[in-house]
Amino acid sequence: MIIEDDEHVIHGPAPLQPLPNLSLGKLVDDSLLANPNKHPALVDAATGEFISYREILGKTCSLAESLLKNGYGRNTVISICSENNLQSCIPVLSGLYIGATVAPFNQNYTESESIHSLNICKPKVIFCSKAVCRKFINLKNNKLNYIEKVIVIDSDEEVSGVETLNNFIFKSLKGRPMSYRFSVAEFDADKQIAFVMCSSGTTGLPKGVMQTHTNVMVRYMHTTKIAPQISPRSQNCSVVILVVFPDKSPLVEKYDLSCVKELISGAAPLSKDTEETVKRRLNIPAIRQIYGLTETILSVIMIEIGDTKHGSSGKVVTYMSCKVRDPDTGKSLGPGLVGELCFKGPMVMKGYYGNEEATRNSFTSDGWLLTGDLGYYDENQYFYIVDRLKELIKYKAFQVAPAELEAILLGNPKIKDVGVVGVPNEEAGELPLAFVVKKEGADLTEKEIIDFVAERVSSQKRLRVGVIFVSVIPKNPSGKILRRELRKMLTSYKSKL
Repeated sequence: MIIEDDEHVIHGPAPLQPLPNLSLGKLVDDSLLANPNKHPALVDAATGEFISYREILGKTCSLAESLLKNGYGRNTVISICSENNLQSCIPVLSGLYIGATVAPFNQNYTESESIHSLNICKPKVIFCSKAVCRKFINLKNNKLNYIEKVIVIDSDEEVSGVETLNNFIFKSLKGRPMSYRFSVAEFDADKQIAFVMCSSGTTGLPKGVMQTHTNVMVRYMHTTKIAPQISPRSQNCSVVILVVFPDKSPLVEKYDLSCVKELISGAAPLSKDTEETVKRRLNIPAIRQIYGLTETILSVIMIEIGDTKHGSSGKVVTYMSCKVRDPDTGKSLGPGLVGELCFKGPMVMKGYYGNEEATRNSFTSDGWLLTGDLGYYDENQYFYIVDRLKELIKYKAFQVAPAELEAILLGNPKIKDVGVVGVPNEEAGELPLAFVVKKEGADLTEKEIIDFVAERVSSQKRLRVGVIFVSVIPKNPSGKILRRELRKMLTSYKSKL
């Protein structure tokens, strides 16, 4: 029996103020009501179009009222599936107003991936962009009978089988003018689920991470510590979001990025060479690294503004505690000793939606979240990530489960056995590679296998490194793939090239 101990626990800085027991909907509504002006809130950099704070207030209040009138309220699950656009925040905020649970997911998911993700929490209403609406029409009509409405958020063009956002509001309010007042639902922010976010597990299938209003409120409190609230009060501030790899991307040369003063790097370790290249290219003094996961509302370790520590992801954030745990004994470890990072505090998820077993397996007996990531901290309490207990491949900001790709590949009648690993890549973090054992006498090429996978998965899961044909996949006595041995085989393979 493992006996847990908390001899070595690192706590974040003491908070400047306690966490408010306030819902996210109330927070946003109060902020918009305090400054209901027509200044741009969100701007589309490609077109110059914008949506004002007043428009957001009116649309979110009107949609919230419309949802209630149609029987959707507290604990109703709604989904949002859209590329970034000016309207995508509207159903999210309206859902928070009424106490609904919002379940966003990737618009690039294939049909089978979408079905699994939707089946986690079975949303009644799906808000989506016009680009993906036909996929949901088909699912609603033929496969997923729990979907009651599909609402397109970014177009007023009529499409059979769906409603537009504006028409849904108009019909629900019976033509009344847009409302700018709404009585936000009251509930216990510690217990009410705000979001269910998809997170991949080692089984290869996404799980639904339940994030409460309080979980997300902690992130808001962190922003008030490091910067003014980005709200109608911040009239003269700009937020630039870079979704490129800025050391190599040609897009950097197409825009004036002189306003960028710092970058935050996450999802994969940052090499010193890359860091120096980016700093020179953007003329910035530093890049701050962070560490986090969906189960902790992103970053729980980060480099503070003005601080530098190359190779480190930083220190534990306010409100949170971390210990490095020996996964075999449960013993907490001191400085310089490598173990599994574990966290406690108000940023830790409530659990996995509808999956008590997975929830139970993700915590120690005394309530610490097990991350599956190996790391250590130094004498000054800076943390360093060195490896993972989990077998997920981290491709850019996505998590790719080897078991999922292996299951797909084993569906090919010419493949006998397979093992998938991630290959380190400076730009993407890791890229998937498959070791394949062909069935005896099978005529099968690398390209056929790559195409076979590409037809069945979304972009981030493709075999971007390729395929290596082998005679056997190394496994332990219980049949578990020995990925460390596969990586050794890869090193040996490279040395022969």
